[in-house]
Amino acid sequence: MTTPKTVTEEVIEERAKQVRLGFTAEHDDEHTGGQLRDAAAFMLYPSTHDWPFTDGEPNVGGMAYRGRMIIAAAFCIAEAERSDRETIRAALQQIQSNYGAAYQAILNLNGEALMNIDKVVKARLKELEKQDRKAAKKKGKKK
Repeated sequence: MTTPKTVTEEVIEERAKQVRLGFTAEHDDEHTGGQLRDAAAFMLYPSTHDWPFTDGEPNVGGMAYRGRMIIAAAFCIAEAERSDRETIRAALQQIQSNYGAAYQAILNLNGEALMNIDKVVKARLKELEKQDRKAAKKKGKKK
């Protein structure tokens, strides 16, 4: 007997299907105006929301509400991931403007380390604070 899939598994499979069809992170990053969120809303409430893309509205008329919820959840995941990448990019830009060398070090890290960027940044900031304290101490001794 086959164990039925959980809703979570179905949503993950739907998101994977979207990626296979070309709706990758790079593609999603082009949609910064809430289109992924709006696509989710359309899937849930097609009579009150517009399809946000120009490539033709999907025919949801015969689709069961549960199936549309799965697709909407996958759109929500895509939007959350896009938003996370946007936040990380903004943080990296801030770091670059404040700490050029630290920013370059972060860029040289592998993907796993980038996921722990807060640890890397905090460590670098501690180093900079330590240098500042040493410099202040030296300055105090010179007086």
